Amino acid sequence: MPSDCAINLQLSGRLCVVVGAGRIGRHKAERFLDAGASVRLIDPLGQKILPPDGAEMVNREYRTGDLDGALLAVAATNRPEVNRQVAEDARRSGLLVSVVDNRAASDFSLPAVRQQGQLRLTVSTAGLSPALARVVADRLFETLGPGWDLLLELAGCLRGWQLTHPEHTAYNSSILRQLIDRGLVEELADSRFDLVDQLLTETCGAGCTLADLGLKLPREHDR
Repeated sequence: MPSDCAINLQLSGRLCVVVGAGRIGRHKAERFLDAGASVRLIDPLGQKILPPDGAEMVNREYRTGDLDGALLAVAATNRPEVNRQVAEDARRSGLLVSVVDNRAASDFSLPAVRQQGQLRLTVSTAGLSPALARVVADRLFETLGPGWDLLLELAGCLRGWQLTHPEHTAYNSSILRQLIDRGLVEELADSRFDLVDQLLTETCGAGCTLADLGLKLPREHDR
């Protein structure tokens, strides 16, 4: 069986339809809302359910046509025939669809996500066991500790610096590994920015400091 293709979708302002407002459906809706999507949640028992903030609640049975204008859909009811209809309608309309009770009929699954700043860790089990994906994500995230969100900001600045540097200063994954191995993450986490500057200049060369990179650190990390 081919493996999944991992992909990050930009959902801001795009319509995502979730059919079924049970625990799983609401969780999917919350994930889409967090990504800035417009979410339509459809369930005949919607008036008895508190939908996630920002979701459009449609209190009736699913109807063909409810997916119009959507980018993707999730079939999350406890009725296989409804989920099957959602999947069929989505395919006819060229939408991506996830069917919670039928992995083989799904185009995508949502990974477990843990986030520190803009650094996002995702773990997927290809839909086989979302619970295991959450456990693995928790375990891996615990190993990161603080400072990695600042490292991401720094790495982005280093990349821009290298691309515009007149001497084409070297910057690649090996440079990042050297900085990490020499304790850069820990120095960032402890706000020891003088030592960060020392590491940067020793590893990347003169003219490479936080100030040179134009990195504006969050106030809460300043001393």
